[in-house]
Amino acid sequence: DLTLGPTHALVLGLGPTCTGYESGQWTAMQSSAEAALKEEAAQHAQPLLPRRRPRTSAAADSEAATASDTKVVRSPLVEFRDVTISYGDKVVLDRLSWTAREG
Repeated sequence: DLTLGPTHALVLGLGPTCTGYESGQWTAMQSSAEAALKEEAAQHAQPLLPRRRPRTSAAADSEAATASDTKVVRSPLVEFRDVTISYGDKVVLDRLSWTAREG
C-alpha cells in the first residue's frame, strides 16, 4: 500500500541563528511544518511570471537575448548527497543527490 501524502516532516532553519530543526511524524508536525512553509513563502514572495520590458529596437532584442542566455547560479537552499532511504529492508531511494536553489 502506498501512502498518499507526507508521513514525516523535517523543518530546518529554526531559531535565531537559523540552525535549529524539528522533525517527526506528519500528524505531530503538520501545523508547524505548514506554518514554516507559509512564513518562508511570505518572506520570499515573488511574482509567478517575470516582468518583461517592452522592446523598442533590434538592439534591445539583441540585449534581451544575451541577458536571457546568462544563467545566475544561486546558493543551495537544500542539498542532499548520496542519501539512501529505506523502510526496514526495502530501499526506496538509493544514493539520491538533489539540490534545491532559490528561484
